[in-house]
Parts: sequence; C-alpha cells; structure tokens
Amino acid sequence: MTPSDFKWKHFAPEIILWCLRWYGSTPMSYANVSDMLAERGISVHRSTIYRWFIEYAPILRQKLKRYQFTHADSSWQLDETYIKVNGKWFYLYRAINKHGTTLDFYFSPKRNKNAAYQFLKRVLKPYPVERQPKILNRGCKREPAKILSI
Repeated sequence: MTPSDFKWKHFAPEIILWCLRWYGSTPMSYANVSDMLAERGISVHRSTIYRWFIEYAPILRQKLKRYQFTHADSSWQLDETYIKVNGKWFYLYRAINKHGTTLDFYFSPKRNKNAAYQFLKRVLKPYPVERQPKILNRGCKREPAKILSI
C-alpha cells in the first residue's frame, strides 16, 4: 500500500497494518488487538481498529488476491445450473477441484457458447495447463467438447 492510502491518519502505516494482520489472520477480537498494542506502549481504542479494518481490508484483499494460490489439482469438475436471483433466472457456471474447493464461478443471463467460453477462459487463466484437458461428458447431452475446442 502506498503512503497516500494512510494520509491523515494519526498512526504510522506499520501500526495500522499490524492491526489488520493480527485481526485478519488470528481469532482475536478488536479488544484483544487493542490490548496487544497497549502492551507495546501504543494506545488505540478497539473502535479505531474496527474502522481501520472496514476501510483497509477490501483494499488489502484486492492487492493480495493475486498472491493467493488455490491448488487446482489435475482433476476439475465444471458444473452448469439454472438459478433464480432476485426474481430473474441466470446460468451459474462453476469450476470445482477434486477436494470440493470452488476455483471460480460465473453468472450469465444467457446460456450460449460465448458465455461458456468466457468462463473457461477466465478459470484457466490463473492455472497453467501442462497438457490438453481431458473432457468427460458424464450423462450430459450438451456439447462441452465443442466449446473447449475453440
């Protein structure tokens, strides 16, 4: 994060980042983080730490997202279903690894080749593919092989 992100704050950026790290990575409350800082000679009220977390957590999550790695494994399952969201019907595409972790998902108002292609392009981007994917069409009468062959 840049120094301009911490402009007009009463505490050094390092202290704010310590609080965010402690609260975000451990099962501690804002009061516990405040007590830890007090032990180190820094007086910060727990509501201040709460406001820092509300302000900076989304920014940190966005910046750290590219460094997080979800193990993709060699076996994925792609799922497509039709769901209703706020009274409107959408197609939900999901990619799941063999451990059940969702790798990515994609909402589309239309079910067509372009929507499936956009999802596959997006889900394959962060995971390098060493060899051509093997497509198993289990009981589905659709044509995913044609979509992947683009």
